[in-house]
Amino acid sequence: DGFTAYSASSLPAGLSWSDKSRDVVKKLGEPSDKFGGGRMEVGIGYELLGLDVHFAHKNWDDAENPIRFLAVYRPKDAACGMCGVCGKLARFRCAQCSSRSYCSSTCQRSDWSRHKQDCASVAAARLQPPTSRPASAGHKRAQTALEKA
Repeated sequence: DGFTAYSASSLPAGLSWSDKSRDVVKKLGEPSDKFGGGRMEVGIGYELLGLDVHFAHKNWDDAENPIRFLAVYRPKDAACGMCGVCGKLARFRCAQCSSRSYCSSTCQRSDWSRHKQDCASVAAARLQPPTSRPASAGHKRAQTALEKA
């Protein structure tokens, strides 16, 4: 397959070509993303490590699924697009304040006791009218046109 002969240096994150899917999860923990299955080979992503691990088989239930290849990329910042609780890829934000990202409702519920004070202050700040500032010339013309109509 061309990858097993890789010997320029050791694989990232302490992985080896002999590792199976269960070994990868034991070494690196729960992935931030999962992809494939069905007609495609399965793989898992570790966004904070900048690593996608692609396996040889298409079945998620195969704990002995060997590594087929790795994709290495720039790790994502934990604050950008990641769940504020577990570090997985965030799929939605707090509906009230939009300042906290979560991967699931389970993580959102577990974070609520810690987040609710920040959430209330952010939401309250959004409801306050913007501070008065001088209107631009274009805005003044539009306002005058509306008043004349």
